[in-house]
Amino acid sequence: MEIAAQTTTYDGKAHTFLVKGKVRVTLPQLVVTCDEATLYAAPSEDAIIRIVFKGNVDATRGTDSFHADRITYQVAERRLEASGTTRIRLRIPAKALGPVSGP
Repeated sequence: MEIAAQTTTYDGKAHTFLVKGKVRVTLPQLVVTCDEATLYAAPSEDAIIRIVFKGNVDATRGTDSFHADRITYQVAERRLEASGTTRIRLRIPAKALGPVSGP
């Protein structure tokens, strides 16, 4: 994981990192940009378990993209949960959609 931001605050008691300002988080197969992100570490601090991205969030994986006011990424499950005003773009091969019929 690689993180770029204008400011970073670490809270050892809460096991969190708060990054703000032109945030860019690069994960395997996923790049997220936003205004602010909070990373929640396991109590042992040997892994990040959840990341909450806020403000103008754009998450891109290959040709697929999510845009939302807020996105929560559950790291172990590789699951994105978008809320607020959301927009997604998925590039699905035509053959995966099956035959198209109708007007």
